[in-house]
Amino acid sequence: MNASAWWLLLPWSLSSVLRHRSFLTPEKLFLRSPPPLEVYPIGEWVDLDNQGVMADMAKRNTDRSSIEPDYRPLGEWDGTLRLRIDEVALFDSPGAAGIPADGIQLPSYLPTWKQDGYSLCLLTYTVENVDASPLPGSTKSGKDGFCNSFIASLEGIESFDQIYFDGMIEDGSLEDGDGNVFRLEPGETRTFHSGIVMAGDGVPSALRIGDPNCGIRVALECEDKRSHL
Repeated sequence: MNASAWWLLLPWSLSSVLRHRSFLTPEKLFLRSPPPLEVYPIGEWVDLDNQGVMADMAKRNTDRSSIEPDYRPLGEWDGTLRLRIDEVALFDSPGAAGIPADGIQLPSYLPTWKQDGYSLCLLTYTVENVDASPLPGSTKSGKDGFCNSFIASLEGIESFDQIYFDGMIEDGSLEDGDGNVFRLEPGETRTFHSGIVMAGDGVPSALRIGDPNCGIRVALECEDKRSHL
């Protein structure tokens, strides 16, 4: 889940790009260094829209689509969502966090959980849909919905898969990649819980909200409920 690359459209014309496609991959075309980011505290509402926090992602997707006709801009929407991070808590295991066994999306982690030294980060956040609608093709499966991976992601610690999300669409399929897809109608507000596997006993330094590559950062105040304390 941690992003290691940043996107930048190099200041070349399209004709120049096409002449050099033999050695320039799409990833190289859009790499860039991270911009200075404003930090927001937990509990503060943030607007997520294509003119603000999500503007870099929207521009990057548009630019990349211009040279890759088959490129699908995952996670993008029109309009505004509002996000508030309510709580970030760390637990020894999914069970300690109160997550029901039948809610685990990736049970393959469980048999060696202790041996591998995993912890669980449980994110609680509230999303308000002001007037947003997901763009066609914005989810892996093509189903209509928003992706929570473009809502909040961990920083400063090695993190792995999301193994729990209580907002997954009712007609979704884990096999089709719908484990992080949710629906929220304009005017609707809903609180979600997302459980993420972490390595070791460290503490995340921040959350990135909006675009996982270039969104804004939330200064974390983690409630560490693990037994090693």
